[in-house]
Amino acid sequence: MNTKSVVAITQNVLNLKDRKEIRDSLDQKWVLFLNNCDIEPLIISNTHQYPDVYAEKMGTSGVILTGGNNFSHLIKRYTNIHQKKNESAFQDSIVINRDRTELALLDMSIKKKWPVIGVCRGMQLLNIYHGGNISPVIGHVNRYHIINSKIPENLSYTFDYSVNSFHNYGILKSDITNKARLLAWSDDVVEAFMISDPFHIGIMWHPERNDPFSKNDIQLFCNVFKK
Repeated sequence: MNTKSVVAITQNVLNLKDRKEIRDSLDQKWVLFLNNCDIEPLIISNTHQYPDVYAEKMGTSGVILTGGNNFSHLIKRYTNIHQKKNESAFQDSIVINRDRTELALLDMSIKKKWPVIGVCRGMQLLNIYHGGNISPVIGHVNRYHIINSKIPENLSYTFDYSVNSFHNYGILKSDITNKARLLAWSDDVVEAFMISDPFHIGIMWHPERNDPFSKNDIQLFCNVFKK
């Protein structure tokens, strides 16, 4: 009998032009990481007609929004800030099905009170979805950097002192939705935040890319998606 929590996890989109294929993609390390968190991942196709209904039917108790890809124009409508510096972040038409999938799952997470963790792009989507914005950032690609954090005493997890970073766009403190509580930052760049109702949490680092996996990241996912 499976006693693990079932959590829906979204996928990156790859455009293999030489093969004329558009593929959904999930790093195998995600499954290995979630095994350490006692989580059974429900991998969601970006072409599922009703991903939200499917996730509910399969007994999902939460959602993970993964990283990778920019956004399509569908996401831009959620922010009232249309600065030229952000235009390239909303022009990736190949991901339109991914955006539809993740928006449907977010809508269902509110209806069903599912907790959500957004990772990198997923955190940016959470911020935009709740009325925030994103901005270009410098010095956050393929490197580790130190973060500052302030986590409420009632939450039984903490963050690493140094985290990985793989993004050209991020969330400045001036971009963060007014619904969120700032949990971690690096200078003026937001590294983690939490929205209490619905319980949506965002982190800008990739827990699946650490070797070995961080005990703090494992504790975070265990805590958020506990049965």
